Amino acid sequence: MGHAEIEDVQVTGVPDERFGEEIIAWVKLNGNSDLSEEDIKEFCKGKNCAL
Repeated sequence: MGHAEIEDVQVTGVPDERFGEEIIAWVKLNGNSDLSEEDIKEFCKGKNCAL
């Protein structure tokens, strides 16, 4: 799975008072990308990733 405008992604867990832990992701876009957070969330739907 990949997107032409995404160069790299790092995902990790962070403490969460309610759930114990939640995930966060850092997304590095290619230099010419104009993807928004909503664009990335839409791309991830149905691809075994939850943001």
